[in-house]
Amino acid sequence: MEKGLGYGLIVLACWALGEQAAGRLRLHRKKLKQLRSWLSYFRGKLLFEGATVEEALRESAEFVGAPFSSFFCSVAEGLGRRDGRRFVEIWESEIDENRRGFGFSEEEMNDLQRFGSQLGQLDREVQLRSIEAFDDALNTAVKKADEEIGVKEKLYRSLGVMAGCLIIILIW
Repeated sequence: MEKGLGYGLIVLACWALGEQAAGRLRLHRKKLKQLRSWLSYFRGKLLFEGATVEEALRESAEFVGAPFSSFFCSVAEGLGRRDGRRFVEIWESEIDENRRGFGFSEEEMNDLQRFGSQLGQLDREVQLRSIEAFDDALNTAVKKADEEIGVKEKLYRSLGVMAGCLIIILIW
């Protein structure tokens, strides 16, 4: 009886590990979608309301939520200090500090970094093109994340249960 309960708990724990891995995939997709909705809001503030990059970042930071809100607030505060640092330097230093919290792939981080390097331009046309390019990159990343979830979510759960069964066989 106790052995059976122990075996069941082993399988349940391993299944939970697989579920946790699948949850990380879903969280990654959620963050990408969150950043995409921020970009739409930011685009509206910047291009249609005529806000400066600093104002648009500060106002859109309230809209986006964690983990991006603190990032955008920090960038806006760095711009507000007027300490002689260029926008690109502020953006890149904040990306380095927040890299782990975002949980993005290297390619996605490069897209975010490239977006910031082009966003600091004075010309509105360049800003518009960089926003559109980043939007396209985010759409591609979301589609890729959707495909990855479709393939790997069930696999992770199954592997968790299989690992639990393997452990039981090894113990037995």
